Amino acid sequence: MLDQTKLLNSLVVNYTLNDNTVDSFVPFILETITHYQLLVTEKVNNAKQEISLAEQGPIHKWCTRINSLLQSKVNGAKWAGVSFVKISIQQSETLFTQNLQSWSSALLTLLTRPESTLILSDVILTLSNMFGKTINKPELQREVTSHQLPRFNTTLLNLSENKELL
Repeated sequence: MLDQTKLLNSLVVNYTLNDNTVDSFVPFILETITHYQLLVTEKVNNAKQEISLAEQGPIHKWCTRINSLLQSKVNGAKWAGVSFVKISIQQSETLFTQNLQSWSSALLTLLTRPESTLILSDVILTLSNMFGKTINKPELQREVTSHQLPRFNTTLLNLSENKELL
């Protein structure tokens, strides 16, 4: 697992730190993460095991970088952030649970701003997926979905005037 940790750290450090170029590396980053399952924090044997401190560092860097990308002024960086949220919640239930509140808030904020159709459609799909994953998780529904879903629905209604998005 340590090699995977180094690989994730390398992706973060070498390809995501420049907001102006990160979007050009998104396909490579997503393919690498998918191939090596770099964000899978749950062990394959379903045994709940603690991840080591060495493994936590790059995961923390990854999540911190996603938050920065979602707040960037550069459109390509925002799109990269949304793409990285999607892969994170697909690969890791732990990352989903730990970051649902902050990521859903950041994504909802993007929906209220004048963004490109690509970003808006990706955000809508990602939020729909995130809220859908809370269906059998009463605590997440109570703490996050019940507060965020009405805002999401209102924002969708406001966006219904956008013909490109439809």
